[in-house]
Amino acid sequence: MNLTNASSDLTRRLEQLLGQRQQLAEAMARIDETLTQIGSALGTRGRRPGRPPGRPPADASFAPVAGGKRRKRRRRSFDLKAEDFVLNLVKAHRSPTTQEINAEWKREGRGATADNTLTKLVKERRLKRVPLGEGIRGSRYTAG
Repeated sequence: MNLTNASSDLTRRLEQLLGQRQQLAEAMARIDETLTQIGSALGTRGRRPGRPPGRPPADASFAPVAGGKRRKRRRRSFDLKAEDFVLNLVKAHRSPTTQEINAEWKREGRGATADNTLTKLVKERRLKRVPLGEGIRGSRYTAG
């Protein structure tokens, strides 16, 4: 194949693609016009369905309270750090299970679970972890 043949093939293909692009652009314009007419008929005035404009997005950092108003979550503080709380609990209860530690954690008013703290203390070798057994979830912890 010589250079002029390749050039003419490329030119022809480019013109063909530009023609298809023009057809698609016209089709999209017709679709947009139809959707605008449908929106006008439904009374949406060109708005897309979804959250009304001006309304803030839902955010997990806001908790519902009485009266329909929302308040921002506050970071709580406790007398003991999480690590100290768990270490004291393990020393006082002599090898508690994960479930027992988490129950005390909740009773103290702390959020979520103590799992992250337990993992950290085991990695630091301040606690020893012994699985409860095959097929049984949880572990027993002793002071390291």
